[in-house]
Amino acid sequence: MKTIRVPVLVVICVLLFCTCKQNNKIIDPINKSSFDRSFKPGNDFYSYINNLWIKNNPVPEDKPNRDQFEELFEKNNLKVKQLVDELIVKPQEKGTISQMISDFYTSGMDSNTIEILGIKPLQDEFKRIDLIKNSQEFIEELARLHSHLIFPFFKIYADQDPKNSIREIIFLSQAGLGMTDRDYYLDKGVRSEQLRKEYRNYTSNMFKLFGDSPKEATDNAENILLIETKLAGSSMSRVDLRDPFKICNKMDIGQLQRLSNGFDWTYYFNKLGIDNPGIINVMQPGFFNKMVDVMYEFSLDNCKTYLRWCFMNSMAKYLNRDIANENFNFYDKVMNGTQKMPPRWKRILWYTNDALDMALGKIYVEKYFSSKDKERMLQLVDFIKSSFETRIKNLKWMSDSTKNKAIEKLLAIKVKIGYPDTWRDYEGLQINRSSFAGNVLNCDSFKMRFIIRKINKPVDPQEWSIPPQTINAFYNPTLNDICFPAAILQPPFFYDDADDAINYGAIGVVIGHELTHGFDDEGRFYDKVGNLNEWWTKSDAANFNKRVQVLVDQYNNITVRDSLKANGKLTLGENIADLGGLNISFQALKNAMKEKFDTTKIGGLSSAQRFFISYARIWAENLRDKTIIKKTKEDVHSIGRSRVNGPLRNIPEFYSAFNVQPGDSMYLPENKRAIIW
Repeated sequence: MKTIRVPVLVVICVLLFCTCKQNNKIIDPINKSSFDRSFKPGNDFYSYINNLWIKNNPVPEDKPNRDQFEELFEKNNLKVKQLVDELIVKPQEKGTISQMISDFYTSGMDSNTIEILGIKPLQDEFKRIDLIKNSQEFIEELARLHSHLIFPFFKIYADQDPKNSIREIIFLSQAGLGMTDRDYYLDKGVRSEQLRKEYRNYTSNMFKLFGDSPKEATDNAENILLIETKLAGSSMSRVDLRDPFKICNKMDIGQLQRLSNGFDWTYYFNKLGIDNPGIINVMQPGFFNKMVDVMYEFSLDNCKTYLRWCFMNSMAKYLNRDIANENFNFYDKVMNGTQKMPPRWKRILWYTNDALDMALGKIYVEKYFSSKDKERMLQLVDFIKSSFETRIKNLKWMSDSTKNKAIEKLLAIKVKIGYPDTWRDYEGLQINRSSFAGNVLNCDSFKMRFIIRKINKPVDPQEWSIPPQTINAFYNPTLNDICFPAAILQPPFFYDDADDAINYGAIGVVIGHELTHGFDDEGRFYDKVGNLNEWWTKSDAANFNKRVQVLVDQYNNITVRDSLKANGKLTLGENIADLGGLNISFQALKNAMKEKFDTTKIGGLSSAQRFFISYARIWAENLRDKTIIKKTKEDVHSIGRSRVNGPLRNIPEFYSAFNVQPGDSMYLPENKRAIIW
């Protein structure tokens, strides 16, 4: 896309008023009375802006947290529900996406039939597992479960070749853990010990609900924990998984066979319908080398029980009340602290959205998305790109040769706004109202066939990996593109009619954040066409690493709760992107406003103040204690408080806007601040 290199006002500016119009009602995006003035901005800006919101917005019983994304998600849920409600009351032509959505949702809401059926929809698969007599039959069943997106032992999918980004190849990745992180199996801390005890109880209870005797259930639960602990011991850490070179290990099937001797890979691929696997990216060779040892260390019967466990655990939330409740109690209550299961209509709507994402997305954008918003966003992206280009040119720590390549990559970044130009074809997918679990299995099998068809084919650069009703945004390093689905283009991220500072502080920073991901500690290793290679000079790479280490150290010193510290290495990419997004969008705002920037005040607040306030508000959140612990251990994103106070400590314009002085908690001497992009 051609970059616009002159200032372009991309939103309807309201420079004389502090209000926005929504549905003909006058709304002030910034309500100064919502600030908690018991906090000084320079000591805790996050609490200064958000503390009263936090007090007035407790976490609902059926949620692990409450934040601006959740607020918007709930509003968006009602929009999606309205679409579905309109479909289910009318007869729909068989084979259409409307019929599929209608019947999937209706079958999920039919709790009476689900209670009557119980585990019957899974019985055929259980019989296949029970009849396994040897390793070949075991591999065949493993492939069958994988064809339903259920991944005992490991995961298979198609993605772009990291070093030849125009082709789709097979990726093999570590998987098979019932708990959500390997450290829960390996850590010696009290929290992990307790979690293992709870997991053992959960698996035992589930086996009993699926018909095993109490003794069988207890023995099975113990064996599941042993098998998964062995797998966890061979699994890469989340920090190592962020290193793109460590997870790029291309090999042919012969090399794979030698790596994990004893597992018939040719037979496995054949049973998945892959006749010519071609080049395979084995993301964690150490895991696959040890995986076969785990398979043979345990008896065939124990491995069969593990397959059965993975199947029933993956399908539990779609089954009858007792099984779904048991699943909720562990994954939501024990792990996240959520007290109450969400109402059925919400859960079924989520499952419908997951199973038929692009089908529902097509109907969503037809009703709710405006083409004018798409055009505004495209212009805003170009303007912020131009700001980033200027910042790269002015960097003092990078050589001209690397700067030129960085700018080439920046200008090559493609933009996806709102929705895809071509919608996914759902022809051949069978959905009816007779079995909800059966519909889930059919949808997952359909998705896997879609994935398999891509193997060894050219990449479709226009394909979307998330549907337009998703409240999120992302950067894809191998496509070198950024994507902003329709649903995020709503307040508090994007206002149809607001002053520039509000939108630049919210959606503008989000755009800058995603652009920066192309140049964070992972994204910087991909070139302008998405290939993994080192295009930096050694001295520039060393300078970069020295600068990002400052950010790592800053976040490592943040106390998240009690003695729990943030993980600056795990969250580094997102922290770099937050800091970059703020700097880039603030520069773009100054370019847009020129001479008006320093003099114009709205509601007594300068444009700089409104920019940083707008940014801080989008990260307001309430988290349960268990959710804080889980996010800190697993999530590459910092918690909201750290996403505000963390990067702002490094931005001189924030100091000026809120008179941050030495002695203030957020004050950092200039030589201690992180300066990257």
